[in-house]
Amino acid sequence: MKSTVREPATSPVAYRDLREWLDAVDAMGELKTVRNVHWDREMGAMVEMCYRRRGSKTAALLFDDIPGYPRGYRCLYGMMCSPRRFAFTIGGIDVSSATSTMEYLKRYRERMREVRYIAPVEVSSSPLFENVLDRDAVDVFQLPVPIHHELDGGRYIGTACAVITRDPDSGWINAGTYRIQVVEPNTGMCYISPGKHGRLHRDKYFERGQPCPAVAVVGVDPLLFLAARYQVPPGLSELDWVGGLRE
Repeated sequence: MKSTVREPATSPVAYRDLREWLDAVDAMGELKTVRNVHWDREMGAMVEMCYRRRGSKTAALLFDDIPGYPRGYRCLYGMMCSPRRFAFTIGGIDVSSATSTMEYLKRYRERMREVRYIAPVEVSSSPLFENVLDRDAVDVFQLPVPIHHELDGGRYIGTACAVITRDPDSGWINAGTYRIQVVEPNTGMCYISPGKHGRLHRDKYFERGQPCPAVAVVGVDPLLFLAARYQVPPGLSELDWVGGLRE
């Protein structure tokens, strides 16, 4: 298992995972928990209305007590849709003193100039493996995978995710946000548009008549989600970019 996470005391990023990020954003007053909203288009409609009406002034929306699912099986929207949440996510920016969006932008540019690339290190254990389901035991519909829009073809668990692939020739690891539709309990379809780095990896495998190994990380560390959306140069891993931010 690979990790880029460092202890908060030595890192400009003040959280170690999504749970700590949620606690911190809640303390900032930028998280709204919404209960008893259905996964079938209701969550998507509420998100659409809130962000179209108020845009970056809307809190991150955390849906819980979703009908048909236990409490704690949650869906999160709008992680970094406010300048303050975005600045907190990348770390190294004092969100208590910035007074305008332009001020956040200036500090963001300064922060990016300082970033180095630091490769992840291997660890012997990870919370990732605390709960493991394999083969016929896999049922993604145990999670409240939403239908977002009325014309969607099904339930989509991506794109607020990181799909991780490896180049079969160079070993370059890429993380990207690609749409994933769950079509059966243990089957999903992942669409990667032409030109994306994950698509380049996939095509190499397919040209050789081989399946493309991939990992879809859902409920991801917000910094890794940001990296998966970020356009880093070909050949550079988003994991290295995250490592630099967490230095």
